Amino acid sequence: MGAEGDNRNASIFGGTKVARWTFIDRAPGRYRVTAICTSHASRATDAPFTLFNGGTLVGTVDVNQQLAPNDFLDGGINREDLMTVNVTGDTLVVKLSNNANGYVMADAIRIERIG
Repeated sequence: MGAEGDNRNASIFGGTKVARWTFIDRAPGRYRVTAICTSHASRATDAPFTLFNGGTLVGTVDVNQQLAPNDFLDGGINREDLMTVNVTGDTLVVKLSNNANGYVMADAIRIERIG
């Protein structure tokens, strides 16, 4: 069960399944990006979250979804920091593929403008 019961799971299929979150009409600036993922022993230890500033790749961070998120508490829900992104246009995209070593879970992404 995810943050609001609407999470999705995908098994190992070499990256053929991708969850995408697109944030549009953002003011340029730095954004903290965090994710929710309910931990479980069958989940991937290398779930790849890839972030884009518009269409430009910013980077990929692998998240161990066997461990409970523990970086940021918001609304009673623990979240995992992915990275801080400098958005120069007006769009921020986060993708999660199932190119991983176990089941991946796609739930909520939170962005927060900082600085």
